[in-house]
Amino acid sequence: MDWYEKNIEIEVRDVVKLLRDNGINTECSCGHKKYVQCQYWNDGFIREVDYLLFNNGFKNYNIIVDLKRDEGHIFTTMNIEFKNLNELKIEDKMEEQEQPKTIEWYEAQVKELRDIRKIYLELYGDNGKDAYFPDLIKEKLVDRDIKN
Repeated sequence: MDWYEKNIEIEVRDVVKLLRDNGINTECSCGHKKYVQCQYWNDGFIREVDYLLFNNGFKNYNIIVDLKRDEGHIFTTMNIEFKNLNELKIEDKMEEQEQPKTIEWYEAQVKELRDIRKIYLELYGDNGKDAYFPDLIKEKLVDRDIKN
Protein backbone atom coordinates (compact mmCIF):
# COMPACT_ATOMS: atom_id res chain seq x y z
CA MET A 1 0.00 0.00 0.00
CA ASP A 2 1.50 3.34 -1.04
CA TRP A 3 1.12 6.69 0.70
CA TYR A 4 -1.79 7.81 -1.51
CA GLU A 5 -3.80 4.64 -0.86
CA LYS A 6 -3.16 4.94 2.87
CA ASN A 7 -3.85 8.68 3.31
CA ILE A 8 -6.03 9.99 0.47
CA GLU A 9 -9.70 9.13 -0.06
CA ILE A 10 -10.27 7.19 -3.27
CA GLU A 11 -12.62 9.81 -4.81
CA VAL A 12 -9.88 12.48 -4.91
CA ARG A 13 -6.77 10.28 -4.95
CA ASP A 14 -6.06 10.66 -8.69
CA VAL A 15 -6.43 14.44 -8.70
CA VAL A 16 -4.26 14.82 -5.55
CA LYS A 17 -1.57 12.69 -7.19
CA LEU A 18 -1.84 14.69 -10.43
CA LEU A 19 -1.44 17.99 -8.56
CA ARG A 20 1.44 16.81 -6.37
CA ASP A 21 3.27 15.19 -9.29
CA ASN A 22 3.17 18.58 -11.02
CA GLY A 23 4.59 20.62 -8.13
CA ILE A 24 1.36 21.80 -6.51
CA ASN A 25 1.37 21.23 -2.77
CA THR A 26 -1.96 19.91 -1.55
CA GLU A 27 -2.87 20.60 2.07
CA CYS A 28 -6.09 18.63 2.58
CA SER A 29 -8.86 17.00 0.59
CA CYS A 30 -12.24 15.39 1.00
CA GLY A 31 -13.80 12.86 -1.34
CA HIS A 32 -17.43 13.21 -0.33
CA LYS A 33 -17.27 17.05 -0.41
CA LYS A 34 -15.33 16.85 -3.72
CA TYR A 35 -12.52 19.32 -2.97
CA VAL A 36 -8.76 19.55 -2.75
CA GLN A 37 -7.18 22.47 -0.89
CA CYS A 38 -3.79 23.57 -2.22
CA GLN A 39 -1.17 26.14 -1.39
CA TYR A 40 -1.44 29.19 -3.65
CA TRP A 41 1.54 31.21 -4.85
CA ASN A 42 0.72 34.89 -4.75
CA ASP A 43 0.94 36.27 -8.29
CA GLY A 44 1.99 39.79 -9.24
CA PHE A 45 -1.47 41.27 -9.76
CA ILE A 46 -2.78 40.10 -6.39
CA ARG A 47 0.44 41.26 -4.75
CA GLU A 48 -0.05 44.74 -6.23
CA VAL A 49 -3.63 44.89 -4.93
CA ASP A 50 -2.34 43.79 -1.52
CA TYR A 51 0.40 46.46 -1.54
CA LEU A 52 -2.11 49.11 -2.61
CA LEU A 53 -4.42 48.30 0.31
CA PHE A 54 -1.66 47.82 2.89
CA ASN A 55 0.21 50.98 1.89
CA ASN A 56 -3.02 52.96 2.21
CA GLY A 57 -3.67 51.98 5.79
CA PHE A 58 -5.56 48.69 5.66
CA LYS A 59 -4.16 46.02 7.98
CA ASN A 60 -6.99 43.45 8.22
CA TYR A 61 -8.48 42.02 5.03
CA ASN A 62 -8.77 38.84 3.00
CA ILE A 63 -8.26 38.70 -0.75
CA ILE A 64 -10.15 35.72 -2.12
CA VAL A 65 -9.47 34.65 -5.69
CA ASP A 66 -11.88 32.32 -7.45
CA LEU A 67 -11.32 30.76 -10.85
CA LYS A 68 -14.26 28.74 -12.11
CA ARG A 69 -14.50 26.67 -15.26
CA ASP A 70 -18.05 25.85 -16.37
CA GLU A 71 -18.73 24.01 -19.62
CA GLY A 72 -15.25 25.03 -20.77
CA HIS A 73 -15.78 28.74 -20.07
CA ILE A 74 -13.52 30.41 -17.52
CA PHE A 75 -14.78 32.85 -14.90
CA THR A 76 -12.41 34.66 -12.55
CA THR A 77 -13.34 36.86 -9.63
CA MET A 78 -11.54 38.46 -6.74
CA ASN A 79 -13.32 39.49 -3.55
CA ILE A 80 -11.79 41.63 -0.85
CA GLU A 81 -13.27 41.21 2.61
CA PHE A 82 -12.42 43.89 5.16
CA LYS A 83 -12.46 43.42 8.91
CA ASN A 84 -12.73 47.16 9.47
CA LEU A 85 -13.34 49.70 6.71
CA ASN A 86 -12.51 52.50 9.13
CA GLU A 87 -8.81 51.61 8.96
CA LEU A 88 -8.61 53.91 5.97
CA LYS A 89 -9.15 57.43 7.16
CA ILE A 90 -10.35 59.13 4.00
CA GLU A 91 -10.24 62.58 5.58
CA ASP A 92 -6.53 62.13 6.37
CA LYS A 93 -5.82 60.97 2.83
CA MET A 94 -7.76 63.88 1.32
CA GLU A 95 -5.81 66.38 3.43
CA GLU A 96 -2.56 65.02 1.99
CA GLN A 97 -3.79 65.79 -1.53
CA GLU A 98 -3.96 69.28 -2.91
CA GLN A 99 -6.91 68.45 -5.17
CA PRO A 100 -9.70 65.91 -5.04
CA LYS A 101 -9.26 62.88 -7.27
CA THR A 102 -10.70 63.29 -10.74
CA ILE A 103 -11.95 60.71 -13.21
CA GLU A 104 -8.66 61.18 -15.08
CA TRP A 105 -6.73 60.30 -11.92
CA TYR A 106 -8.73 57.06 -11.55
CA GLU A 107 -8.23 56.24 -15.24
CA ALA A 108 -4.47 56.71 -14.75
CA GLN A 109 -4.54 54.33 -11.76
CA VAL A 110 -6.35 51.69 -13.83
CA LYS A 111 -3.83 52.15 -16.66
CA GLU A 112 -0.99 51.76 -14.15
CA LEU A 113 -2.45 48.48 -12.86
CA ARG A 114 -2.91 47.24 -16.45
CA ASP A 115 0.70 48.18 -17.23
CA ILE A 116 1.88 46.32 -14.13
CA ARG A 117 -0.11 43.25 -15.21
CA LYS A 118 1.29 43.48 -18.77
CA ILE A 119 4.87 43.74 -17.49
CA TYR A 120 4.23 40.88 -15.06
CA LEU A 121 3.03 38.67 -17.93
CA GLU A 122 6.07 39.67 -20.05
CA LEU A 123 8.42 38.78 -17.20
CA TYR A 124 6.77 35.68 -15.82
CA GLY A 125 4.04 34.50 -18.19
CA ASP A 126 1.24 32.88 -16.25
CA ASN A 127 3.61 31.26 -13.77
CA GLY A 128 2.82 32.93 -10.42
CA LYS A 129 5.47 30.88 -8.61
CA ASP A 130 8.23 33.13 -10.00
CA ALA A 131 6.53 36.44 -9.15
CA TYR A 132 8.70 37.35 -6.20
CA PHE A 133 10.52 40.20 -7.93
CA PRO A 134 8.26 43.28 -7.75
CA ASP A 135 11.37 45.47 -8.08
CA LEU A 136 11.78 44.28 -11.68
CA ILE A 137 8.23 45.36 -12.44
CA LYS A 138 8.79 48.76 -10.81
CA GLU A 139 12.07 49.14 -12.73
CA LYS A 140 10.24 48.53 -16.03
CA LEU A 141 7.55 51.05 -15.04
CA VAL A 142 10.24 53.66 -14.30
CA ASP A 143 11.87 52.94 -17.68
CA ARG A 144 8.45 53.34 -19.34
CA ASP A 145 7.87 56.68 -17.59
CA ILE A 146 11.32 57.98 -18.59
CA LYS A 147 10.64 57.10 -22.24
CA ASN A 148 7.26 58.85 -22.16
